Amino acid sequence: MTSTSRKIAVYLNHPSHYYVFKKFIELIRGKGFVVKIFVKEKDILNEILEKENQDFKVIYSNKKSNSVLDLVFNVLGKNKVLYKELKKFKPNLMVSCGSDVAQVGFLMRIPSFVLNDDDAKIVPYSAYTGWPFAKNIFAPPSCDMGYWSKKTIFYKGYQKLFYLHPRYFKPEKSIVEKYISEDKPYFLIRSVSLTAHHDKNIRGLNNEVVESLIEKLTPHGQVCISSERALPESLEKYRLQINPLDMHHLISFANLIIGDSQSMAQEAALLGTPSIRFNDFVGRIGVMEELEHKYGLTFGISPDYPEELLQRAEDLATLRDKDFFRNKAQKMLEEMIDPTSMLVWFIENYPTSARIMKENPDYQYNFR
Repeated sequence: MTSTSRKIAVYLNHPSHYYVFKKFIELIRGKGFVVKIFVKEKDILNEILEKENQDFKVIYSNKKSNSVLDLVFNVLGKNKVLYKELKKFKPNLMVSCGSDVAQVGFLMRIPSFVLNDDDAKIVPYSAYTGWPFAKNIFAPPSCDMGYWSKKTIFYKGYQKLFYLHPRYFKPEKSIVEKYISEDKPYFLIRSVSLTAHHDKNIRGLNNEVVESLIEKLTPHGQVCISSERALPESLEKYRLQINPLDMHHLISFANLIIGDSQSMAQEAALLGTPSIRFNDFVGRIGVMEELEHKYGLTFGISPDYPEELLQRAEDLATLRDKDFFRNKAQKMLEEMIDPTSMLVWFIENYPTSARIMKENPDYQYNFR
């Protein structure tokens, strides 16, 4: 089938997913493919797409709930609308990070490809309701995919490299200077809401711990907070008001990232910025364990040990030579492929590409 007759549906249900597919969308369109973006509203996702001048179709508004029954009804409602939209668009393939839309692809006989960077046991909902319906799943080798390993295409890389690979992302100090006025070290504290279905009973940063961190870090530089949740007045003054498209530049030049977000800790690691993760996922996620114990690019501390967090934060805050971590990141990157180029090739040449990757997984090293 020629590229002019190929249509690709891209489904996004989180702001970070746009970053993952941003370059892919640009490159595959450049090859003559027609791409349509479908969105489930989530946080600032619509705002980001509008700032990027992307055309997109909202198929569902996010409804936060910890109820399994509500979650099921939300998925059914979303997939019902997506089914109608896909019948009109008639795509040949569908790609996403959210796995449950693969149900629609399966029903409509549209091959669906899901990108994942979590272990199966961490995201059981995705594993049981989405992955069985996907044609293939793409994941780093450090992910424990369990039963679904047989349909997983393991690539040497990380999901965040889809947008942070040096080929696509160049940090700019001038962007940082729009937000950080003084020429001195700065530290970024990231607090997420921990309301996703897989975050149930997960602890992270609380206000008391954040107050203690600020006390420890302030003598060494400027402290900024990026938070998804409401903050008390005493902490609100530290909140960073920022264009979300600029965040990765601030991460790159920061002296330290501390948070309960896996995503930002991974982004920091890939950019050579030291980071500390403080949540109950520590020790449980393959990708983060590899970045910590194989590459020494991040540190995980359980919420049971807040004093250890404060001591580690103070130790890292006193470091002034970022080259130590940047050199580690560079050595790690030399082992990785460019996953965006790999995915573009895979989609452009599907289904032949699927056979090639099954028979010769090392073919991926053509995309370094």
